[in-house]
Formats: sequence, C-alpha cells, structure tokens
Amino acid sequence: MIAWSASPIVATVIPLLFGLVGGAGSFSLLKMDLAKPAAQQKLQTLGASLLACCSACLITLVIAVLTSGYVRQVIEHEARGYPLSKEQLANPASAIDRLMLRRRLVAIGASDSEIGGIMSAGPTAEFQNGGGRHWQGCSGAPCGP
Repeated sequence: MIAWSASPIVATVIPLLFGLVGGAGSFSLLKMDLAKPAAQQKLQTLGASLLACCSACLITLVIAVLTSGYVRQVIEHEARGYPLSKEQLANPASAIDRLMLRRRLVAIGASDSEIGGIMSAGPTAEFQNGGGRHWQGCSGAPCGP
C-alpha cells in the first residue's frame, strides 16, 4: 500500500518511522543484561519472531522471482490483445474507463469476441450510462425499469 502512494511525504516518513522503531529496539537490546533468565527469554522470543518474519520474506521473494516471468507474459499478452490508440493514451481518464470496462466484462465472463466488439464499438460513455445507440431494443431511451 505504501509503495502505491504517490505522496513523497509517505515515501519519506514511513521508512524513517521503521528505522526509528528498529533503532529503539536495537538500543534496548544493547542495554539488556543477558545474565538474567527473563532477558534471555526475551532475546529468544525476539530471535524466533525475526526468524519467522525473515523466512516468510525470503519464501515470498523466491516465489516472486519464480513467477515474475509468467506474470510478465500474461500482462504482455493482455496488453497486445486490446491495444489503446494514441488518442486514448493522450486522455488517461478515457483509457482508464476503457480498462475498467474491459475488466468488468472479463469479470462477468464475456468472451474475447464480445469484449473486442464492445471495445471497438465507440466511446465508453455510451455503454456506461445505460443507454445509447449500441444497446439493442432501447431505441435511444435508457434501458431498464
């Protein structure tokens, strides 16, 4: 979620916050008297939690590296299937509307030929407002109750 943030403040403050918490934790470890059994128990608990978190991160990293080629291939295949024109790329709002429409059509189980027909039919506003000349049987009036 943080990586998706476009805010430079979030991108700067969050790593500083984690660094501060990590530094404070390290400082408390340095002050700890390891001769006491309670301190040894705390250190064992800390070691076990670090091992669990680091292991999960390493496993996820290996899975991400192994599947990155497949994910890139799928994304490139989708991008080639429905290319956007220069006009659509110049107007990001329209391009995003078309991408969202495409995702909705895929989600409801539309076939590739149906998606291609709808995407090539014209502006998406005619499909999104529920009326328009592309809807059969509506004769220009809004469809539905």
